[in-house]
Amino acid sequence: SSAESELVSAGLSVGTVTVAYDASVPKGSVVSQVPSAGSSVDPGTSVSLVVSDGADPFEGVDPAGDEDGDGRSNLYEYALGGDSSDSNDLGVDPVFVKESDKYKFKHLLRNDNDNLVYTVQVCTDLAVGSWADVSVESGTNTYILNYDVVDHTISTVPPKSYIRLQIENP
Repeated sequence: SSAESELVSAGLSVGTVTVAYDASVPKGSVVSQVPSAGSSVDPGTSVSLVVSDGADPFEGVDPAGDEDGDGRSNLYEYALGGDSSDSNDLGVDPVFVKESDKYKFKHLLRNDNDNLVYTVQVCTDLAVGSWADVSVESGTNTYILNYDVVDHTISTVPPKSYIRLQIENP
């Protein structure tokens, strides 16, 4: 980013960079820094930055709610390209296909919101409810403007009875 370049040009080093929602600061701009701007510091001092991710898309809206009454949470619709205020715009459902000795699971991933966490999970017994994360991704390809398609390859050994996509906005 330009802030990081300016720090390096000033003889300082870039510390931790975190991203946070801030409606009053444009996306990609610095919200705050430590030490604060204008402080007198030694050359090479590490400066930590908080960078704006723009306005919180769920400001005033319950992510777990269902504003349009279509049976999908606002967060799920937003994360998969739908409109949580329009019951006819559900977004793009994940795709699941069995190919010989493996399953292919594809889903959209917003590439304009680093706060969202997408996790594919498997479970063999819903009564026990022990879900395990699937860590193998076979690729990510750009789909449309703000979305990528993520491909997961899931082994059929041992057999997985249930697969789900967990989406969180921590």
